[in-house]
Amino acid sequence: MIRDAAFIRPYADADFEDVWNMNAGMQGASYEGAVFVRQAAFLYPQSFFVLQGPQGVSGFTIAALVQGHHPPEGWILRLHVAEEYRRSGYGRMLLRASIRSLAVSGAGKVLLSVAPDNVAALDLYTSEGFVLVSRAERYFGPGKDRLIMEKSV
Repeated sequence: MIRDAAFIRPYADADFEDVWNMNAGMQGASYEGAVFVRQAAFLYPQSFFVLQGPQGVSGFTIAALVQGHHPPEGWILRLHVAEEYRRSGYGRMLLRASIRSLAVSGAGKVLLSVAPDNVAALDLYTSEGFVLVSRAERYFGPGKDRLIMEKSV
């Protein structure tokens, strides 16, 4: 079973190409996407995790504390699981790893954004205690609305 063959671990530099390719699949290949992944490894090492499967990296999550917020709050910036690993509990494991790392770093709440039509992600986040706090139209540009969700930790 796939579930027994994969585990969550911290990101390592050798994971760059796998994570960048998955990130590119989410948003389209770009130099900016590569820069984001590379810099996230430097900026958020305590909250950048990968799903290590038998064939390599099969998912990842990146989270960060918001600078200058008191009390501190965290954001989940990315969460992605390869298609063949979905609906196996790995998204939940990655999400919990991010929340735990943010809580240990002092966050009192965690926020994230999600596409309104991403029903699977909405179900996951709601089942983990996230609540809708706002709808942001054009959050990432025309036609890219997002729901902002929050969870106290």
